[in-house]
Amino acid sequence: METEVSPTETNTEAYVPIHSNDPLPSGEDRMQLKELMDLCTNLSNKVLDLENEVIEIKSSHKAKIEELESRVEKLEEENMSLTKDHKIFNTRVESLTINKTIVTWFMKMSMQDVPNAGVKEVAKEIVKVIEISKIIVVEVSTAGGELNAANEKPVSAAPTNITTAQPSEATKTTIDITTAPKAKG
Repeated sequence: METEVSPTETNTEAYVPIHSNDPLPSGEDRMQLKELMDLCTNLSNKVLDLENEVIEIKSSHKAKIEELESRVEKLEEENMSLTKDHKIFNTRVESLTINKTIVTWFMKMSMQDVPNAGVKEVAKEIVKVIEISKIIVVEVSTAGGELNAANEKPVSAAPTNITTAQPSEATKTTIDITTAPKAKG
């Protein structure tokens, strides 16, 4: 008995594939393959998106770091300027103290040498002016800020010349009182 084998029909009961080049030969399996390929494509796109996001984060962090470094430099420059201003202020206070000492000495000398009451009054006025200017400097420094009434431009006072002796012995004491607060910018 011979069995006839049809070229179009296969006997599924007796057919067992040994090796096949197609790993998923059925139609259902082919749909799963398409889904797997879509999933792989989606995952690849997500990886690319994450890489781009990391690059953006790095660049934004770099920009923020540069901004902060610039701010630190500005603050250091401002600190150096304030330190310089503090030294200048201390020098001015010391100068006022020295001027007061000099004026006191001139006052004592004028009282001893010259019996003129007008000279004594001028010397007393000089001492008062120096004391008042010293108080103003201390109050401005303790105010902690720059004072400027109505945001007007500061005007500096001209040096005041005061003669403390007779015209024949002209001795000049120059007192420079400048109160010129800086305008905030």
